[in-house]
Amino acid sequence: MGKITQESIQLKNVKVAHNMSEETVAFTASLYINGKKAADVRNDGRGGDNHPWFFDREEEKEFHEFCTTLPPIEDEWFAANGLELPAMNYDTFIGQLLEDWMVNDELKKVCKKKVAVVFKRHAEGEYSTIKGAYTPARAQQVRDHYGDELVEIINERFL
Repeated sequence: MGKITQESIQLKNVKVAHNMSEETVAFTASLYINGKKAADVRNDGRGGDNHPWFFDREEEKEFHEFCTTLPPIEDEWFAANGLELPAMNYDTFIGQLLEDWMVNDELKKVCKKKVAVVFKRHAEGEYSTIKGAYTPARAQQVRDHYGDELVEIINERFL
């Protein structure tokens, strides 16, 4: 196995069961490291940890060790309440991967029919939509119209 980096880890084949999600998101997925399937992951949605089943024990050990080297997630609620998040671990990291996947999945759906944009006035995670499907010509019209106020055309993440 090659060196593990955040960029080398991804969830694929994600299936979210919203109807089963109670305390946590119920899902199944495949965990890939350096382009190779390393584990099957699931969460039953009842508040427990994310459960990865690795195919190779050494790879599992390296993954767990790698996760402990990551900084804790920054969380505004924790910070506002003077609390510090616990150190990063495999469960929290997989949860972060799932959250990122869910945000991208939602954005991909929006981008199929509309132009999704981020303006300077938007808070983190906010965006607006503009009627009409994305085309390079439409993107140029948006850039010309909004100028410096435009931060990003989200559709272009998925080209």
